[in-house]
Order: sequence, then structure tokens, then C-alpha cells
Amino acid sequence: MIAQPAEMSRAAMTDPSTDPATRREPPVIAIGIDWIDRLIAHPVIGKLFKFAVVGGTGFVTDAAVLTALHNGLGLDPYSARVVAIIVATIVTWRLNRAFTFGASRHGQGHEALRYALVAAFASSVNWLVYAACIYFLGLLPLVALVIGVAVAMFVSFTGYDKFVFGKK
Repeated sequence: MIAQPAEMSRAAMTDPSTDPATRREPPVIAIGIDWIDRLIAHPVIGKLFKFAVVGGTGFVTDAAVLTALHNGLGLDPYSARVVAIIVATIVTWRLNRAFTFGASRHGQGHEALRYALVAAFASSVNWLVYAACIYFLGLLPLVALVIGVAVAMFVSFTGYDKFVFGKK
């Protein structure tokens, strides 16, 4: 039996992302157009670009689930949106971890909890804006979705960057 160092937590022993030797940083991407590649290589702009790509994927997931549940199954637009937000949150956590921010210094369970807290707050902002756009402005659900996502994007990026994946 191999003895584990006393300072290693159980999560660190079971989750290779917490071990600095095996921790993966997000991949470097290149488009092939010099000025775009330089922008993407910038630490902040590159992270925002990746976040936008992941967010676009989350948006498509959100819109597809909303449409399927509301138009396909007849669920009311408010309940359908709650389910859509949950599905999109799971998709974006995994993609942001792999593509945008890299693994945090925490185990995946702790990271998932932190991500869920930020996502819940940002999603609450998102849903409240969405509901207000439908109720007060009479907008269509997909139009309200776009507005809600745009407002919540700033909340989520800051929370994920500082609270979930921040390297302290």
C-alpha cells in the first residue's frame, strides 16, 4: 500500500485536476488570421472570446430546450425556461472548465457547487429580465431570452472568472 502525503485532501487524491502536475489549462486556439490570432492570444480578450463561444453553445442549448418544451410539449414558457436554464448550465460548466478557464484549484464537486451558485444568481437575473420582458413589454419568449441572456452574461463571466475558476 502506498502512503499518501498528509497534506493532500481526499478530493486532491481522487481528482487529477487539483494536482498541479496533471492540471490542464484551457487550450490555445488559432484562427489563422494574424490580427485575430493576436486578439485571441491576449489573456483577457482570449478568455472573453472563448466564453462567448461557450455562451453561444449554452444559448443554443437554452433556446432549443425552451422551444422543445414550450412549442413541442406545450409547457408554459416560464417553467420551460427553468428547465432550459438548468440544462444549459450543465453544458456550459463542462465547456467552460475544458475550454475557457481550465480546471479550478478545487475538486470537481466543489467547483460544481461554486459554478452552480454563480449560475443560480446569474440565471435568476436572466429569468427575471426574461419574465419582465414578456409580462411588461409583451415580447415573444425568444426575444425575451436574448435580452435576459445579454444582461446575465456580465454577471456570470465575472463570477466564474473570480469565484469559480480564479487562481488564488
